[in-house]
Amino acid sequence: MPPVSTPQRFGAALTAALASALLLHAPPALAAGDPVTLDVLRVVDGEYVVETVTVSARSADSTEASLEARADVVHASPAVSYRVQAPADPYWEVDDPQAVSSVLDVWPSTRGAGQVVAVLDTAVDTTHPDLAGAFVPGTDTTGMAADAAEWHGTGVAGVIAARADNGEGSAGMAPEARIMPIRACTEDFGCSSAAVARGVLWAADHGADVINMSLAGAGYSDVTAAAIQYALDRGISVVASAGNSGDTGNEVMYPAANSGVIAVSATTPAGVPAPWAQHGWQVDIATVGEQVVLPYLGGDYIKARGTSFSAPAVAGAVALLRSSHPGITPEEVQAALQAGVDSSAWDRAWGAGRLTMGAAVAAAGRTGDAPTVTPSSGSISVAWSAVIGATGYTVRVDGVVRATVTGTSATIPGLLDGQQVAVDVQPSNDVRSAPVLATVGPAAPAAPTLRSVATLGVTGGRPSVTLSASTPGTDTGRYSLVRDGLSLGTYGLTLNATPANRTFIIDAMPDQPTRWQLRAVDSLGRTSALSGEAVADLTHHPVTVAHEARGGSGGPLGVATRTLTCGLRDGGCFNHYEGGSIYWSPSTGARSVQHSLRDRWASSGWENGSLGYPVSDTVCTLRDGGCYQHFRGGSLYATGAQARAYVVQGRTRDRWAASGWENGSMGFPTTDTTCGLRDGGCFQHFQSGSIYLSASTGVRLVGTAIRSRWGGTGWENGPLGYPTSDQVCGLRDAGCFVHFQRGSVYASAATGVHDVSLVIRDAWSRAGWEGGVLGYPTTGTSCGLRDGGCFQHFQRGSVYWSPGTGSWLVDVATRGVWASTGWENGVLGFPVTDQRCGLPRGGCFVHFQGGSVYTSPESGTHVVMGWTRDAWAATGWEGGSLGYPVEGRLYFRDGESQRFQGGTLRWDYRSGRIQRL
Repeated sequence: MPPVSTPQRFGAALTAALASALLLHAPPALAAGDPVTLDVLRVVDGEYVVETVTVSARSADSTEASLEARADVVHASPAVSYRVQAPADPYWEVDDPQAVSSVLDVWPSTRGAGQVVAVLDTAVDTTHPDLAGAFVPGTDTTGMAADAAEWHGTGVAGVIAARADNGEGSAGMAPEARIMPIRACTEDFGCSSAAVARGVLWAADHGADVINMSLAGAGYSDVTAAAIQYALDRGISVVASAGNSGDTGNEVMYPAANSGVIAVSATTPAGVPAPWAQHGWQVDIATVGEQVVLPYLGGDYIKARGTSFSAPAVAGAVALLRSSHPGITPEEVQAALQAGVDSSAWDRAWGAGRLTMGAAVAAAGRTGDAPTVTPSSGSISVAWSAVIGATGYTVRVDGVVRATVTGTSATIPGLLDGQQVAVDVQPSNDVRSAPVLATVGPAAPAAPTLRSVATLGVTGGRPSVTLSASTPGTDTGRYSLVRDGLSLGTYGLTLNATPANRTFIIDAMPDQPTRWQLRAVDSLGRTSALSGEAVADLTHHPVTVAHEARGGSGGPLGVATRTLTCGLRDGGCFNHYEGGSIYWSPSTGARSVQHSLRDRWASSGWENGSLGYPVSDTVCTLRDGGCYQHFRGGSLYATGAQARAYVVQGRTRDRWAASGWENGSMGFPTTDTTCGLRDGGCFQHFQSGSIYLSASTGVRLVGTAIRSRWGGTGWENGPLGYPTSDQVCGLRDAGCFVHFQRGSVYASAATGVHDVSLVIRDAWSRAGWEGGVLGYPTTGTSCGLRDGGCFQHFQRGSVYWSPGTGSWLVDVATRGVWASTGWENGVLGFPVTDQRCGLPRGGCFVHFQGGSVYTSPESGTHVVMGWTRDAWAATGWEGGSLGYPVEGRLYFRDGESQRFQGGTLRWDYRSGRIQRL
């Protein structure tokens, strides 16, 4: 009888054939209720078909045997994991967080495809070959110039999603996830809370599933906390590094310490808690943070240490969990991570335990009802529903068995307040339940209660909202204010069971009805559910209130012509109406702007122009129906509601105000304030004059008549320069003057308006100005004489000047005789003295370069020069025996002579003798 043949087990042969090429990964020991997957090889219509069946561990053997007894089954056996001994990546190392966390166990089922991980860090090198194809668009929230030396973000991105099996470098935890690079940090200036908050919000609004922040600081930021809550409220998982100074100062850093963030510490490659890594009750989990292989600049690689590199390993793990379990919440993700940790020989200060990827994925896949956990100080109470046939229940906290009971509840003591723990329960005859996340400590705060109406207003010059609030529970002293679903920050205040108004300063006044809520925040960072909504309509908006105060639709402003709009500079709002507008800002209040003044303000750029916001309403009660309005940066004035309005600003406005505004000497403006003149000058014309200013001369008023004469000389660019005094009137004969840098302008009813240059003015001032011997000028200063000379005529004389002789007064009589000699071009030349009087018998004289002119009532006015003056001087001038000259010099064929009161002086050409006759 031939031997009986038995079919060869195909599965056994396959296992044997592949043993030399593949590493058989033995599964861990299973509890009786844990699920087991059986691979089943069947023959269907002559073809092999592989199927899988999942059963409990206790029935696996019997099910396998019954399957193999079937004629159509070739083989049935427990599923095993095969993997290449290491990925085809040359720098893959067994002591990196990816390998240590056994990520290869889950890669057959998930590599993170479909998940977007936002990396808030320094710039990421998107050209690195190990990150090729790994990116979605990102942004830069730092506002600073790019820095090619930044490398940290590239390393973090590599730990998360460096591509696997590409022959480059190592491989990330989730090599099919995508990276959203957000530059929120710089190499030189670190990571500002504003940049981080902007990055979180941008990530949340642009499709991120996971946010990793390998950054830490000791300071708490309300802004960053609000941004993180925004992301959490949208189902985004947030991961952050705990910090690297655990051996010198061990407070867990922010943002890892923020509520809802998965805080990550670090271990050595051997799994020992790293003493340098921050640790404490806020930490949730840890993985390897030393000697981590990272992609580096220029396509290179380095090794580095820090929770900066253990955190992205956890962020990659989160991506794997979310990819393999669509719809999982951030709390469920964290519960699965903590329920699956390895906590053997562990210190809970470094979190629940070491990241273990396969166990975490398994925990996320459990479908049994999670227990109900009630926290209290130092402990938790766990309750669950009874399972038919179960004789006992095992309670695990962070994967560690903490109680075995026969009932349906247990109390777990010995926990630290603030710790987040993952709790699951396993009946004796079934698999473990889904884990649930709970925070140890007193009961979580109760949601506040709000009255349904909120009121907008202004408090201390800033926008505010007032809510009527109370709490049904214990007052936590801290409450997060939420507007339209977005947290605006945490406020310190007291609530009790009695409703009371509480006013909150807010960043900007809304221009739409808004929904307001409160969320209590306790000392452990836990938050309550949101309160009910309080709606703030626009009834109490400052613009609405101001419109009603001015008569509403029946008042001068009339009906609105558009909708209320906010978001202007400095948090301002406005609305336009049939008869004008109302503009509001927190610091200036609500002001109406009407008539031509609004048009002029609009042309200047509204609130963004040089005038800024109005600080008064439009007022039209000035003389002659004039209107005005004051603004932060100046004023607008018009002679009537429909007349053109002019801008008056700065020191010009101040000086005009000091002169009496429109009721003063200047009247209404007729131009805007205009600057840009030389030396930083400005001017403005008014009905009765102008105001001019410069840095060196101050602010000066110039009347119309003097202004016209000054303008004729070239204004400030002419010979006079800027005014150095206001216009002064009240002089004799209705005279006025203005002094300038290089002269003056004088006006009188009798003589008109004339400029007086500085060199002429000096001599005139010696003579007593207009009240002296010369009186008012009758001409302007005229220059262009020989030797660079100038002159000016006055009512009773003249002033002549040259660089070589100076400026001197010449009376009318002397001037007439001098003129007959040819003025400065004649024999006398320029004067070298003023007219000097007080001589005997009322005499006066003026010396010139070429002689003198003497005058007296008895003798008249005559020129004395040359030999005549010398000889006369020798006799004692007018006080000698000759007295005053009585005629000019006479010329003969053979000589010259000049007659005096006491005789005649004659010069004989032939003899050269001078005789007295």
